[in-house]
Amino acid sequence: MVQINSVHLICEDGVELRANLFVQNEGSCKGSILILPGVGISQSLYRPFAHYLAEGGFQVLTIDYRGIGQSFRKELPPHKLSLNAWAKQDAVTAFRYLQKLDENPVLIFGHSFGGQAVCLAEELDDAQGVVMVASQSGYWRHWRGMGRVKLWFFWHCYLPFFSQLGTYTLSTPLFDGRLPAGVAREWARWGRDPEYLKGHHAEVSERLLNRDRNIVAYAFSDDDFAPPAAARALWQWFPEDCLQGHIMTPEELGVSRIGHFSAFRSSFESTLWRSWCRDFDNFLSNDSDL
Repeated sequence: MVQINSVHLICEDGVELRANLFVQNEGSCKGSILILPGVGISQSLYRPFAHYLAEGGFQVLTIDYRGIGQSFRKELPPHKLSLNAWAKQDAVTAFRYLQKLDENPVLIFGHSFGGQAVCLAEELDDAQGVVMVASQSGYWRHWRGMGRVKLWFFWHCYLPFFSQLGTYTLSTPLFDGRLPAGVAREWARWGRDPEYLKGHHAEVSERLLNRDRNIVAYAFSDDDFAPPAAARALWQWFPEDCLQGHIMTPEELGVSRIGHFSAFRSSFESTLWRSWCRDFDNFLSNDSDL
């Protein structure tokens, strides 16, 4: 039986985060997995997947970044929140919590921005292995057709406008999430830059090219938020022998759609979830094909 424990994390800068630890009451724990969410996504999306991993013998920590979900605080000025803090404060604090919890190796599952956070925060290089799903370079020219037009508008008009208001963006059909103004401003700067986040963090390129830890990355052919071209652009930041990339199609999995979010529905338990669990087992046994 899986038990879910509420966890309060305190970052180095004093900000409190809310997290949940999924643990199997019986049997030994194989390792710890930190699930890092996408931009503006609550940890609740990953709850079924975290439960599945815990049933498979892992202890799993899900978090809400500052200003999002259970980590929303009225005293946190929205214009002072940032993606940089989500990665270098929030993700690192959660990772260190698992490191100190016990002697188990720590692994990372990064969805969308969660994979980008691994690129930003040097401390996360200590993970035994990383599974990235739908993580991408968000430069708008990696998209095609109307997707490119929409993303150009998103980076050049929508986010800059709402970020100037100093509060939270609105939930719209273009982006079904509310973002703090500081996050919106920083994300828009990245998206307008051909180098995306690397254009604003010069230290990232050299560090990633020297990385020797295993990464398995997945992208989906029908993902409007992380199309294969954008995913491959991020994969190229790493040495070839460090990262193994997979482009999955709905046809391969026998479904009509995968997209950016559907992979965390329980209907993918026997396909994607099983593959990701196997990736983590390989990291622990050093049997990865990388």
